[in-house]
Amino acid sequence: MVILIAEDDGLTALAVEMALRKEGHDVLGPTGVAEEALRLAEARTPDLALVDIELADGGDGTEIARHLHRRYEIPLLFTSACAERARAHVDVAMGLLRKPYDPELVPRVIAFLTRLAEGEPVDAAPRPLELFDPRRSTASA
Repeated sequence: MVILIAEDDGLTALAVEMALRKEGHDVLGPTGVAEEALRLAEARTPDLALVDIELADGGDGTEIARHLHRRYEIPLLFTSACAERARAHVDVAMGLLRKPYDPELVPRVIAFLTRLAEGEPVDAAPRPLELFDPRRSTASA
């Protein structure tokens, strides 16, 4: 799976990238700059995007989400401590991975989302994942 990472915390971004590559995923980025995230998606359409809401360049992850949703219709997961801002954009994201989270958890979250998308039976969402779609299993609080 090709996964775009838009994350301005360098250590978190690197740890997530390493965890995803270890599981065999291709990673675009990571980048903490909104324009760079959009350029990466333009060069190679991701299968999934992990997007922080507040980026280093003052960029707004919700704008990245809107663009990716409108242009590519790819699944997107916000990775942010800004839960209320994320919840205000349920129309463009499938959920929120609330900070702080363990970067090693990300491949497990992606495996869970993949099983869910394929209609396979799933247990409760791994914490701290919150799903926005009410048709999906209840979010962890």
